[in-house]
Amino acid sequence: MAGQPRTKTWTGIAILAVLAVVVAVLIVLAMQRVARDPGAAPMPPATGIGTESPTPTTTPTPTVTAPPVVARDDERLLAVGAGGVLWRAVAGSCEAGVEPLLERSVDDGVTWTDVTPRYRGITQIMSLAPFAADQAEMVATIADGADPCATRAMRTFSGGEFWSDYDDVLAASTFLAFDRSAVVAPGAELPVPCAEPRSFQRAGDLIAAVCDGDAVVWDGASWQPAGPADVVAVAGEGGAFVALHAAADCEGLAVSVVAETGASGVPVCSPDLSPAAPTAVALTDGGVTVWHGDEVVTVAMPTS
Repeated sequence: MAGQPRTKTWTGIAILAVLAVVVAVLIVLAMQRVARDPGAAPMPPATGIGTESPTPTTTPTPTVTAPPVVARDDERLLAVGAGGVLWRAVAGSCEAGVEPLLERSVDDGVTWTDVTPRYRGITQIMSLAPFAADQAEMVATIADGADPCATRAMRTFSGGEFWSDYDDVLAASTFLAFDRSAVVAPGAELPVPCAEPRSFQRAGDLIAAVCDGDAVVWDGASWQPAGPADVVAVAGEGGAFVALHAAADCEGLAVSVVAETGASGVPVCSPDLSPAAPTAVALTDGGVTVWHGDEVVTVAMPTS
């Protein structure tokens, strides 16, 4: 009985030796198989603490939410005069019976005075521009007898208290007809660029608008796309215009300079501007003036 434990010990050692030989043989066979067939899948690695493969990470691609199309009667217009005088309007609709609103500020948009010429029977505003430094002119419709959409061009020399018709201004104006049936230009009527154009502007020899979220320009023969997508408003000056648009690398709205050949310069991001809010834009010497929501702000002009 005294030799029994030693016998068991030697037996255990023999079993471990046999297992080691078997494992070694299997490893050699596996290596020979890989050598014969390079395309064979290698044996999976052992798993355990510190052996797990890291989970690959991916950077999400920025997406742009397309701005909504502003209702026709809620379209906004903005004009910047001299000495802190601003004019802003909500278009209204002579067809739908939605009254327009015209306001004037003499302190850079801090306070506003309602100067809508209701006494003229105004029913819609299609364009708005500064005139004579601190005055304004507009193309609008008035109720004339049974016609609620009679088109007129008006000017004020009294800070918006009184408005008079000027036929020569109407003949020289470029504007979108109240029913969006045509673009009215001096001596011609041009086709509309799309069913629901917005933010109609004249920029020197260019006529600009927003169509289905794209900035478009009339090149003398047809409407051509210009600049970025997801545009909410444009403003013209000289032979070019700026476009206010959504962008993947901007949390709010970006401002790009757009010309007939496309965008130029480096866009300026304004993170406080929401693509969902009705917006109007005007160019000034100090930059780009934006009427956005309930505020009027100035953002930097893009530079090349």
